[in-house]
Amino acid sequence: MALNNMFDVSNKFFVHKGFVSKPMLYVLQIAGVGVLLSGCFVGYRAYSLHRAQAAQRRFSDEMVHYINAAQEKPGSHNWNMVAGIFEEGANEYANTSLAPFFVAYQAQALLKDNKLAEASKAMDRAVSLMSHTNPFYYTYALKSVLMGLDVAEAENRSTDELEKKLVELANNKENQQRDEALYYLGRYYLYKNNLSQARTVLEELISLENTSKDPRAVSPWANQAELLIKQIVA
Repeated sequence: MALNNMFDVSNKFFVHKGFVSKPMLYVLQIAGVGVLLSGCFVGYRAYSLHRAQAAQRRFSDEMVHYINAAQEKPGSHNWNMVAGIFEEGANEYANTSLAPFFVAYQAQALLKDNKLAEASKAMDRAVSLMSHTNPFYYTYALKSVLMGLDVAEAENRSTDELEKKLVELANNKENQQRDEALYYLGRYYLYKNNLSQARTVLEELISLENTSKDPRAVSPWANQAELLIKQIVA
């Protein structure tokens, strides 16, 4: 309200004194608003850049703790502490592009600490924070489904919804990790003793590999699929 009053007063003053015509006054006001908005935008960009850089530094520092724990270096944090560190980073930098990666490594640390259910929830959260255009989206989405299947099996719950998600990942042609999803879907069917479905999916993976237009794009999952098919035939 104060800002509006200020504009009203200035309008009356300049127009009354004859310094500025009304049309020119409107132009000047619009220009002033444009400068104000430009300043806000530049300020926001600078703030966002600062936050992104801070997040990168924090993530790099926390990765050192993760690597030290993995290598079991003397004095390194245990996995529970590493998970907590990544969780704190995710909360502090929740509005940055690195947020899902903080959470993903929190999930990985929890998994190494044998906390499968907690790890699964964290991985679900990491995926929810990611855009479908993120190059890591399908990798983490698949990991989330596989961890969810393990939790459901351990808790003797239905896996129908998770199986549906796995099928969707395996059938999604936009999925750059489709070969891996097909492999795990075939393995899942094999585990469920659905040999016919397992063979169909694994053969699709091998066919996908054979029809690839890029001869350099050799999928390690196709080789694994061939080994699984031999088990089915045997």
